[in-house]
Amino acid sequence: MRQKKSALIILLFICLAAALPASDFPVVRNMKAVTTEDSGAVITWKLPSYDEEQITGFILYRSASRIDSAADLPETEYRRLPPGTESFTDTLDGDGEYFYALITVTDSPVEIVVLSANSTARGVRKADRKIPEPEPKAAEEKTYGDGKFRETPLPYLDYEFAGTASGGKSGNQTGAYFSEEPEPYIFEEDRNEPDGGEDFLLYEIIRDSFSGKDYQECGRSLQRLLGTNISEKVRDRATFYLAETYYFTGDYETAVLTFVRTEDAYPALAKKWISASLDRL
Repeated sequence: MRQKKSALIILLFICLAAALPASDFPVVRNMKAVTTEDSGAVITWKLPSYDEEQITGFILYRSASRIDSAADLPETEYRRLPPGTESFTDTLDGDGEYFYALITVTDSPVEIVVLSANSTARGVRKADRKIPEPEPKAAEEKTYGDGKFRETPLPYLDYEFAGTASGGKSGNQTGAYFSEEPEPYIFEEDRNEPDGGEDFLLYEIIRDSFSGKDYQECGRSLQRLLGTNISEKVRDRATFYLAETYYFTGDYETAVLTFVRTEDAYPALAKKWISASLDRL
């Protein structure tokens, strides 16, 4: 009976979608989940462009399998969330993989599920805890006779960003976490002055405020740029810089939510900064 009802709701959604813009539907979008180092997960989403007064809350579902449609929703609700909520931090138990879906509640639950919109396409599992290795003992100084060289160990070098990084899809991103407090990161594309266009607008912001560590002004300038019609590549870099400004001004929660939006473009890089931000919450 529930499957028939879900099928009718999906059919109605498809019919209405052909006639009305997406903003008329009370369905969240861009839902993602990322694991944390403390056996947890942060789930984020973007609120719908819908009359906020008509949204009375959300229902979060968690499942061991991907939730592709309303028919896949578990029988039991996982959490009830108040209106205006844009994220949820979960504690992962067991060794399984978990997927999430979020249903908007108006007069009644709107049981519409769209993968990657209000349902996570990728699952999350508890992070493996690594056993710390014991620190190596300091080598005893050795004395050598004439004509022999002293044995000199090679220094340990921790390269956070080896080579040039132009993004997660083509750049070289090394390591999973920072070994110390991260330095402001600038993409290779924004190190040299471009000929013009939207790349130059972003370059100006990085040159004038980000490089000088004026993160408040940089954040305002980036938000103005993101409010214009720019290409996906420039938008990804600008969003990443915006997340950095939140990090370096101490707004670590907003930094996490903003870094998550860049995870598709820069998966390894975003994960490192998300982890660093979560460590400081």
